[in-house]
Amino acid sequence: MKKVMLTCPFTGVDFEALETADGNLIVKHALTGEDVRVNWNGSNNRYYMQKNPFKHIETVTPAEAAEMLEVSKQRISQIVQKQTIPVHMVNGTPVFLKSDVVAYAQTRKVGAPFKTGGNQDGAGDN
Repeated sequence: MKKVMLTCPFTGVDFEALETADGNLIVKHALTGEDVRVNWNGSNNRYYMQKNPFKHIETVTPAEAAEMLEVSKQRISQIVQKQTIPVHMVNGTPVFLKSDVVAYAQTRKVGAPFKTGGNQDGAGDN
């Protein structure tokens, strides 16, 4: 097998694939990381795939994630910048896997963090 760089004919996005000796390709699904096999048919010089190799993956927009987490749009912007929840780009738009947002909601600490420096009770801070 050898690594090859290809370009998606629909989006124009470059991606890596592994090419087997018989011309088949193995690519990683952009959101799940699962291997997807694309088979080569030498008799008609075309690639083909099984009928539906992809499962439905629920994604949410940043606005939907803000609503689910009950946080502001500014906080979601911070989450996108810091990659606190893994962010995926679909057609130039950031999206989250719904399962990642739900998992984050179950483990996150609610409320503002303590300020560092000075006394914890606020005495002497100005």
